Amino acid sequence: MTTIIINPELFGAPDCNAQTEAFAEWVKASPHDDDKPILLPGEWEVNTRRERQKQGIPLDAGSWQAICDAARQIGMPEETLQAFCQQLAS
Repeated sequence: MTTIIINPELFGAPDCNAQTEAFAEWVKASPHDDDKPILLPGEWEVNTRRERQKQGIPLDAGSWQAICDAARQIGMPEETLQAFCQQLAS
């Protein structure tokens, strides 16, 4: 991916931050469904990170089984694995 970074102040836009914030507020004020908020770039990631820090990372049964199988393959005793599972469940 090619990224081009431009300093807008070099083009005579010293209040670029204020203009950008005003534009973001205008976009977010657009009509939308309450259950589908308008998100700016990066907001979904920030929200998801906060949620996962509080509630943990969702893991499907197949992935969890693969982790358990890998633990067994490297020799983790079944009792240790079960204790770990119980600790995660609480």
